[in-house]
Amino acid sequence: MNSFTKQRGQLLIIYLTTVFSGGASIALGVLATGKPLKELEKSIKVNVPDESRQKLSLVLLEEWKDEGKTVQKTYTEDREALFDLFKNYKADKASFKNKIAQVIELDKKTSKHILDIQYDLRKNITKEEWNKIFIKEGQIH
Repeated sequence: MNSFTKQRGQLLIIYLTTVFSGGASIALGVLATGKPLKELEKSIKVNVPDESRQKLSLVLLEEWKDEGKTVQKTYTEDREALFDLFKNYKADKASFKNKIAQVIELDKKTSKHILDIQYDLRKNITKEEWNKIFIKEGQIH
């Protein structure tokens, strides 16, 4: 097994553990930005002075949060299905591959949706506002 395959497998395990245990909306916020969604919401209120752009930014962030809640429900169901497979002596490798493929497909769709929201946010706020909201102190972008 090459190192890329090992790393990809390790990343999948870390990702699934994070999502399954920490809540998808939290994981989506932290994994995508390094900050929890609540912190992003506060930062938008402070750093986007234009009321209409602030409102739209908060609506987009709410959409992000809703995506997380929807995905969390599905991930919870998927986690239970995987646990059931683990407990089933007769479960075969194909069953596991099938369920994992479903989880990966959901992740692709979620990632695309979150990226679309991010681009909509970016179009709505200035570069300076973006940096104040999303970039941690000490980082340069």
